[in-house]
Amino acid sequence: TAELRQVDRDHFAVVGEIGFETVRGLLASGGAQFAGAGPQFDVDLSGVTQSDSAGLALLIEWLKLATRSGKTVRFTRVPAQLRSLAQISEIDSFLPLSA
Repeated sequence: TAELRQVDRDHFAVVGEIGFETVRGLLASGGAQFAGAGPQFDVDLSGVTQSDSAGLALLIEWLKLATRSGKTVRFTRVPAQLRSLAQISEIDSFLPLSA
């Protein structure tokens, strides 16, 4: 299971496994929660215990969602596994990944 938690108005955190079974719920949750965020917000991924390519697709969808809303999202504390997937897929320079 995985959950998107709102820490404060502009900070969110993902906890759990991001995979094919959890991304739908996370995508919907992000759409609802990010609507109340300011023009720039962060998503902390340090609580992600495991991820696959579906997790990478989720980050891309969240980026598109933020862009369409005129907002900027930054993914922070990205786990090595997810960062490696982004590098292998050659989209690490495209995604706003922060150390």
